[in-house]
Amino acid sequence: MINPASYHKREWILQNRFLSLCYDETGGALTSVQHSSSGINPLNFQFPRPENPLLKFEGHFICTPRWGDPTAGEKESGALKHGDISLQTWNLLNSTGLQLTMAGYSERDQLSVHRDVRLSAAGPLCTVIETITNTGNFFRPCNLMQHPTIAAPFLNPDTRVFSNGTEIVFAAGEKPVESIHSFAVAPDETGWITAIDRHSNLLLGYCWKGKQYPWIHHWIHVENEELKYRGLEFGTSPLHINWEQLFTWYQGCFQEKPACFFLDAGASKTLGYHFFLTPLPIGCTEILAVQLQAGFLEIIHNAGSFLLKL
Repeated sequence: MINPASYHKREWILQNRFLSLCYDETGGALTSVQHSSSGINPLNFQFPRPENPLLKFEGHFICTPRWGDPTAGEKESGALKHGDISLQTWNLLNSTGLQLTMAGYSERDQLSVHRDVRLSAAGPLCTVIETITNTGNFFRPCNLMQHPTIAAPFLNPDTRVFSNGTEIVFAAGEKPVESIHSFAVAPDETGWITAIDRHSNLLLGYCWKGKQYPWIHHWIHVENEELKYRGLEFGTSPLHINWEQLFTWYQGCFQEKPACFFLDAGASKTLGYHFFLTPLPIGCTEILAVQLQAGFLEIIHNAGSFLLKL
């Protein structure tokens, strides 16, 4: 585990004429994304980890092999909330022009993640492809959750968040976490979640194939009665609970959909998504849809639509 008092981290920068991205070798987190028209970083998020408040969840990090807490037995053996890949030192494998390739490995959770990040040459758009591999010796359940989180100054009382999907309605007393509002995306849909800040005049958005990431989660964190963070989360898990609860209470499924995927020893799974940060179009106050097209993203809003080239 990294000692924050003595360690000087490295950061990896990727830029085109629209966007500047900063990845941290600690956990491979995307800690900053900025548009050339603004100095605002929407992912200006840091949150103390429960096992050591000197260590932080930051920016856009990933949760794997679990989303949420470990079981009692896993915790006793050293497993961490959301997995410890976001604490590991990642390696930069390649950097060529508009592309970064990096990899992280967790000995504790016996998994590795290989990530390719590619900036579009033609617009404020990025494509990320990740491959998660079971490096252990046994067949296992697994989840992969993307956890981008927005904070001030991009997040303010006027910031608006939009997404698609069917809202999950829980019976009284059955909602796992009150501050998380969850939605299900159909396999044949484009899943998407966006945030608008009219003060910085910026639109941040993510989209992906619904069959890869079928669940969206809006995490709303309040401190001292004021909005502090908003998680624009999406992934393979519908429920912020541990493995024992998932299989005891739900038999590994939720609303007739798998609540995780399985990896055999040495097996891998590849998933991807796109994200963008762009100035708000004139008159745009609401995002109605984001569609994946051949070579483009179409962003449809209340005053029209526009295309971003992949």
